[in-house]
Amino acid sequence: MKRKWSFAAMAGSAVLLLCLLFVFFLWDNDPYDYHSSGVNNDLDLSKDDELFAFSYFQQGERSIYTLPVTGGTPEPIPNDTGEDQHQPSFNEAGTELLYLSDSPEGISYLNKINLLTLETAELTSENLHIRDAVFSPDNEKVYFIGIEADDWFAEDMEAAGGFDVYEMDSGGGEPVKLTEEDSYVMSALSIAEDGSTLFYSTTGDEGEVVKAYSLDGADSYDQLVNRLPSGVYSPALSPNGREFAYTTASDLADGDMYQYELFVLNIENGESERLTEGSMNVDSPVFFHNSDYIAYMEQQNWPQDPPVFELKSMNLQTTEAHEIPMNTSGIEGTSLHPAQLLNGILDPIVFGTLYTILLVSAVVFTGLGGGNVYLPPVIGTVVSGLSAAAAFLIVNSSPWVMIAPVAFSIGISICTAAGFAAAFIWKKTHSKKKLRKVS
Repeated sequence: MKRKWSFAAMAGSAVLLLCLLFVFFLWDNDPYDYHSSGVNNDLDLSKDDELFAFSYFQQGERSIYTLPVTGGTPEPIPNDTGEDQHQPSFNEAGTELLYLSDSPEGISYLNKINLLTLETAELTSENLHIRDAVFSPDNEKVYFIGIEADDWFAEDMEAAGGFDVYEMDSGGGEPVKLTEEDSYVMSALSIAEDGSTLFYSTTGDEGEVVKAYSLDGADSYDQLVNRLPSGVYSPALSPNGREFAYTTASDLADGDMYQYELFVLNIENGESERLTEGSMNVDSPVFFHNSDYIAYMEQQNWPQDPPVFELKSMNLQTTEAHEIPMNTSGIEGTSLHPAQLLNGILDPIVFGTLYTILLVSAVVFTGLGGGNVYLPPVIGTVVSGLSAAAAFLIVNSSPWVMIAPVAFSIGISICTAAGFAAAFIWKKTHSKKKLRKVS
């Protein structure tokens, strides 16, 4: 009878484990589809330093919210279409906001909203896929990074066109292409306070680089961008034009995991100062306009996905940072998405528990049948060795993805150790019983 129960536990755990592995490898799991609550990293600050704007995830969809710089409850902007909203950008007066909406076909198009009247206007069609947009300081023009929709969906990326910077009237009209980058990686568009220069990130020979596009022909910021190191993300020029904030990978931390910290380049002396320490992943820095502060997003669960960001501000003189309080209780999702439940079941702890039950029940089943109880954990050792070898090969070829295979290998080893412990206890316990019978 006992052997039947151990067999049932062994077979049941094996079937469940195989089913979960089958789902794990075949399910196209995108956690963003059911990301129920979380601030996105697309941060902007009004020129009067009164309001932040960012997008917020609710059940996998993003909407634009504004928040007082002192914190409080985020306020949504209208979203009549129900489409994804993201990448907000204030105008000079803080009365209008540019943002992107995502069509069902996967095209991000440009919209504008008047924050006083709440009237919205669609500025671009679905012929262009937009990535970032900014107002000119005089509010007459809008600049954005875009790519032709046909090129965005092209299967042959090398033959297709890429992203470039465009200009159009802020009231709408025909966009005019300004650059000839034709790059598939292009982002972080910003504009100098005097309206003379656009800045954007693209790829160079040594990774991500920042480029300047002069709107007045003066090339006054070329020397600045040449001083920036490669591998720079989220570049942001200060309002006084004397500093440039950016994030970049710091020295490898414990466990060989990249940390993306916040730096500020002093244009006059060409020296960069590291402002954050141990933040793991900093994104979207934006300078305050009327005080010596900078705001940024800091990921709390790096390198997990979807990211969980906190909005922070820092005094540039003291480098003292604090979180901007945000009351999101009224906008957080409450219903549980079925995919979210399934994703919770596909947890390493669940896999580890089932594998441990499988090994321990196999030890009991083998022991009750008079076999070698160390055989199941020995087989587990072989599995551990194979997973460790696979983890070693993956880490050597792609250090960036080391976390998953290494953690899997360690987990298998722990479960195997539990199997050996069960075999040892069984052997010791039943050896004593045999000695009692003999005596």
